[in-house]
Amino acid sequence: MRILAVAVVALVVAVASARADVEGEPPLGTPGTLPGQLLGPTGVTRAFDGNIYVANTGNDRIEVFAPDGTALPALGGPGSGPGQFSQPSSVYGLAAEPSLLVLDAGNNRVQKLSLNGVPVASFNGPSGTGSLPGSFNAPQGITADVDGRFWVADTGNDRVQAFGADGTYLETFGEGALSRPRGVALGLNGTLYVSDSGHNQIVAYAPGAPRNGPGTQVVGPGSLPGQVEDPGGIAVDAFGRLDVADSGNARIERFTADGTYLDSYRGEGSAQLRRPEGIFVTPPGDLLVADVAASVIVRAKETLPPPVAGKSANITKTAGQVFVTRPRSRTAEPLDQPLHIPVGTTIDTRRGAVRIESAQSTKPGDTQVGNAFDGRFIFRQRVQPAVVTNLVLTGGSFATCPAVTRNRPAATARATTSKKRKTKDKPSGHEVRHLWGNAKGPTKTTGSDASASDKGTEWLTADYCNGTLVRVRRGVVFVRPLRGNAKPIRVTAGNQVFVPRR
Repeated sequence: MRILAVAVVALVVAVASARADVEGEPPLGTPGTLPGQLLGPTGVTRAFDGNIYVANTGNDRIEVFAPDGTALPALGGPGSGPGQFSQPSSVYGLAAEPSLLVLDAGNNRVQKLSLNGVPVASFNGPSGTGSLPGSFNAPQGITADVDGRFWVADTGNDRVQAFGADGTYLETFGEGALSRPRGVALGLNGTLYVSDSGHNQIVAYAPGAPRNGPGTQVVGPGSLPGQVEDPGGIAVDAFGRLDVADSGNARIERFTADGTYLDSYRGEGSAQLRRPEGIFVTPPGDLLVADVAASVIVRAKETLPPPVAGKSANITKTAGQVFVTRPRSRTAEPLDQPLHIPVGTTIDTRRGAVRIESAQSTKPGDTQVGNAFDGRFIFRQRVQPAVVTNLVLTGGSFATCPAVTRNRPAATARATTSKKRKTKDKPSGHEVRHLWGNAKGPTKTTGSDASASDKGTEWLTADYCNGTLVRVRRGVVFVRPLRGNAKPIRVTAGNQVFVPRR
């Protein structure tokens, strides 16, 4: 499956071309009823702990796999009590807490569980099974936002229902217009996508659009590329692309947010798709597909596309713990594998380090790499008049800075050598935030009062209550005060410069 994307970052020069393909991996599970085996699975998710959870529909339980594919103890078993299941049809890992939402279709309810299977809550409206608001009839798909609100494809009632994080009924979509909806997903702008399987289409309800109509068709019926037949689960990836389990055509199809066709994936060998139903897309774009006919979880890994100047970059954790927060998101995701990120992404390396590959120019394949560590920053990139990567320090708070240091009159910024460095050369007031980086190429770090541009070096940028300090460990850095008309200051290895706050 050919994958398109958008993202960037920069910092040692390396020119490389990268292909963006999805490559099949060995499937998870084998058909059967024994522990770790699957029988007609219809849902799959990756949860807060990184493990993979499967709605093992025919076995009335939630199967659990470690990231390396090792089978772990299952959750629940047959029954109607708390933490028990009857034909669970979908499972969703909440982004901001270690919990699961499970569509317990045979019991017509939503169950919320801890990741070790302890029941937390159960939701099924005022009358349990039925068609009243908040009740269900054979529900098949579920999704949630970062606040825990969730949406359910209430298949037997031909509608989608929305609920608050506490299970309070909010509203209904598509009543009288949808036919057997089986999948739901939220777009990056809040658009609700629905797989309307009875009409062989994908429809969208934009924020503010009427809820009681048929929605806007973004994908139509058929068997040609870009069409769907009896669609099941759907998912939206980190770049807003829509992935559809095109069950009737035995494939996964990928579209842009407006329904423009991008590509298809059918699998191969033991991982060839037969009837894909549930689908989950990891932040890097890897696919997890519950194949109800083959009774396995098909996996396909996305290799990273090349960085695009002004739009995207590739990052890889090199040490410790690193967290990534995407633009418009409030959820910090652990960086466990290489990731393609958009400009505006926040990267937290306060307990770790990352390698950043970014575009060095607008020429395709012209990339550079570098490292950032021991700080939190936003990745930005300017394209005009030339491509420059900018790591902007973020986090911390100046609210606790003493007024005497916040309002200290400006002094003259000057470099000092490490041998002559004295107490009076150090910034007063406590340090608010800092970031180490090394790079060779058009890269700079930006603090509250100064930016530092590299010429092949390693340097520290630190914000204090009364200004910004830049200390050079290797190479040469040019420090530019952000206010006033002061000229850039050339700082060599072993030296530092402090730019007071104005």
